[in-house]
Amino acid sequence: MKPDRSVAPFVQETGQIIPFEYASFGLKNALKVVHAYGHHNDMELFNMMVRLDGGIAVQNKPLQAQMAARMLLEGTTGKDGKEIAQFIDYYAATISPVAGKDHITLFVKGLKKDFKAIMSLLALLIKESTCPEKEFNLLKNRMIAQYRTSIQRKAYQAKNEMNALIFPQHPYGHKTDMQAFSNIYVQDVYNYYKDHIQNGTARVFVTGIREEILKEVLEETLGTLPLARHNGTTGKANAFTNQRRTRHIHNDDAVQSAIRLSWKVVNKAHEDFMEITVLNTVLGGYFGSRLMKNLREEKGLTYGAGSAIASTKQTGIWVLATDVDANATHLALEEIYREINRLKTKLIQDDELDLVKNYIPGKVLRSLEKDEDKLRAIMELSDYELPENYFQSYLDKLKQIDAHRLRELANEYMLFDQISEVVVGKI
Repeated sequence: MKPDRSVAPFVQETGQIIPFEYASFGLKNALKVVHAYGHHNDMELFNMMVRLDGGIAVQNKPLQAQMAARMLLEGTTGKDGKEIAQFIDYYAATISPVAGKDHITLFVKGLKKDFKAIMSLLALLIKESTCPEKEFNLLKNRMIAQYRTSIQRKAYQAKNEMNALIFPQHPYGHKTDMQAFSNIYVQDVYNYYKDHIQNGTARVFVTGIREEILKEVLEETLGTLPLARHNGTTGKANAFTNQRRTRHIHNDDAVQSAIRLSWKVVNKAHEDFMEITVLNTVLGGYFGSRLMKNLREEKGLTYGAGSAIASTKQTGIWVLATDVDANATHLALEEIYREINRLKTKLIQDDELDLVKNYIPGKVLRSLEKDEDKLRAIMELSDYELPENYFQSYLDKLKQIDAHRLRELANEYMLFDQISEVVVGKI
């Protein structure tokens, strides 16, 4: 029987989010380990995340944190990069170091039966990386080639310029360009490694390993490292200020223009963060958002337009992004600012707000489906010292928020004289 497309599907209210099940313990070096009890422990795989504090926020030069993270796999005392790669391949494991704004995170996956061998290698990478100069130069050349390809894309260029524009005096705003590559040396990367990886502060998050095995293996491996325990300082944002800035890069031959608007707001540790994410969803946070309806459906200026709020330890960052027909750049900007102004001056109608309130719980639940998703969520709760019931509190608060509160938030957090604007294309 064919479904009747003229009848909307039944909307069922989201129930309670099952609380995360996990335990914490410390190793002999005081390193904190969070062990999440997965619902798929019959599987043969484990997931682990080693969260090293620092990231881009503590680097002295652009690219320092990113290169230090990637150099971890390029050589240690007793193992060169090729041997490390062969070891990882032999055990069908993955070790992926990623440098973010506030952390370097080592994402580790492998078979449970190989947990001890993989942990031995992981401890070696953290403790005895040598940052060999030959491999450093090869890595730098690869990154330069990637940069030269990426910078041809207007979207990449706009993002690169936006970071520098809203954080002109902070490492968050360090820009990737040829000057940054010219100014980075192997000693810079090794110094970062010594200060923030080998002798850094860290936490460990694991799922898929029985607790008695986990404790025994980690004590013999990561428990021998000079890592300090994460100090647990609050994740409340610093008092960053916003200032209206613009960066327009004109290209006569552009077919499209990349538009990025951004400004600093509160982060996840702030009581208003949950509510402004609802406001963001209305503006540009899902396919039926106002930006999509205006710029794509009504005016046909773009294939997509959206907005998001990223959270860092030091601030939140609200970003609006779209790539539009280059001949309609000014019109697109006018419409974006008009949609922001509508949120500040007019109440959101009940039917639109109800749609958003039904959309968000499903998105939250989808983001917590897998054990790996739950582990990442636990890690982020730890980053901001948030309670275990944070996601349930979010859904409870979502039910209570109304159009008057959202208009109030729009007037508090969406100030035209504090929005930075980047356009790459036709101006």
